[in-house]
Amino acid sequence: MSLVYLLIAILVIMAMILLMSKRRALAKYAGYIALVAPVISSIYFLIQIPSVAKLQYLSTSIPWIKTLDINLDLRLDGLSLMFSLIISLIGIAVFFYATQYLSSRKDNLPRFYFYLTLFMFSMIGIVLSDNTILMYIFWELTSVSSFLLISYWYNNGDSQFGAIQSFMITVFGGLALLVGFIMLYIMTGTNNITEILGQADHIKNHGLFIPMIFMFLLGAFTKSAQFPFHIWLPRAMAAPTPVSAYLHSATMVKAGIFLLLRFTPLLGLSNMYVYIVTFVGLITMLFGSITALKQWDLKGILAYSTISQLGMIMAMVGIGGGYAQHQQDAIASIYVFVLFGALFHLMNHAIFKCALFMGVGILDHEAGSRDIRILSGMRQLFPKMNLVMTIAALSMAGVPFLNGFLSKEMFLDALTQTGQLSQFSLISMIAIVFVGVIASVFTFTYALYMVKEVFWTKYDSKVFTKKNIHEPWLFSLPSLILMVLVPVIFFVPNIFGKGIIVLALRAVSGGNHQIDQLAPHVSQWHGFNIPLLLTIIIILLGSVLAIKVDWKKVFT
Repeated sequence: MSLVYLLIAILVIMAMILLMSKRRALAKYAGYIALVAPVISSIYFLIQIPSVAKLQYLSTSIPWIKTLDINLDLRLDGLSLMFSLIISLIGIAVFFYATQYLSSRKDNLPRFYFYLTLFMFSMIGIVLSDNTILMYIFWELTSVSSFLLISYWYNNGDSQFGAIQSFMITVFGGLALLVGFIMLYIMTGTNNITEILGQADHIKNHGLFIPMIFMFLLGAFTKSAQFPFHIWLPRAMAAPTPVSAYLHSATMVKAGIFLLLRFTPLLGLSNMYVYIVTFVGLITMLFGSITALKQWDLKGILAYSTISQLGMIMAMVGIGGGYAQHQQDAIASIYVFVLFGALFHLMNHAIFKCALFMGVGILDHEAGSRDIRILSGMRQLFPKMNLVMTIAALSMAGVPFLNGFLSKEMFLDALTQTGQLSQFSLISMIAIVFVGVIASVFTFTYALYMVKEVFWTKYDSKVFTKKNIHEPWLFSLPSLILMVLVPVIFFVPNIFGKGIIVLALRAVSGGNHQIDQLAPHVSQWHGFNIPLLLTIIIILLGSVLAIKVDWKKVFT
């Protein structure tokens, strides 16, 4: 099946959902019709793995505006395959979760599922685009669809403000990105991304190269909520929880990271790009992890944790970007290791963050609160969510035997190796390691503190008075499945590493097939080394800060 047919199939499903809005008797089934979209796309992309592994990439080109080289160019390579699988598979969990979260009596289900399917369609469009203008159209379509989803409960003032703010910031970044794309067209005479990357050596010597990089960074930083453009993401928490789960784990906030990865063979030719992305990522990681401790709302904690985790991934994308300059050098393996870690953590983050948001949604839906000052001792009322959120939070913190531990170790290892790279001095490496470790300590602290306050404290019936609490199995099922994946990936990481991530690395490297030999083999044990020592320090300090310090009083 052609890539075009897949997109058409999703559009047909969206049309069916719209038609259901005309008949109230059918409206309650809108979620199950919408669920077909991520199921179809997941099956489609899973089937394509063997072909992509054999370098048999799918591509489609339909002429549109020939004089401006604006065509419907689609391409499925390793990078777009990995992102498409994350979008689609997490989409199945989110769409099913939404069928249990929303009520046909209170909510306009066809409208919600139309918006949600449009959101998925837009993200798949971004990652499949092989034409800059087509990518821009899908890029802004994610801003439009997220605006519609955040403002879904439009009678809520917070929803209105959050939707407008996110739209204004991300559209501003999108316009900057469009300027960058136009600059690329001026420099190359083409909008085809594959052809543009093939002219990287020519572009780097052009006078518009540096201005183009700044335009790209504005687009990426606004979309992926990097400091100081992060302010829209916490406000977006006014959206229904299924939207938050999808937006934070697999969709819009990952678009900026995808953009930089897609153009790494070009952008990485500039040391300035490497510096800016690395340090903005680390600053964002530190800021997000500290600010998360100030929040009482569970969604607020997770929002700032997403900002922090995106900063961590962004920092690795920046460090690894230098590979474009050193593909044949002895240090090439370090850059590849860092890029592998970025992609690995991007996948891990999608899993544990989606599980966390689903857990918070169930608590809010059944208990009627997300306030950690009210919720206490919830483990006896929500035993399944206690398990889900504890495991997912500890994975985010980087605790051993969970998937987040492996990618966090790769992050720390990457920081300690920056001193061997031409872009960084010894002083830079020390600063990078210091900021990364401090941010990781606070990440461990807020993750452990969150589950401690909600689940492990004493249940107080005087504070929490709601009765008849229940924890439906179908409602809990998606988060339980995601929870199971967390330790599974720890024990069999190379199934995903060799089967998916290496395929993505081929695209990030600009089609260098030697990347297969440079890609690391993920091991659970590397012996006693500096990253392990840093991990022990992070766990010890984070545990003390989470258990001994009452952060509710600190920030009161």
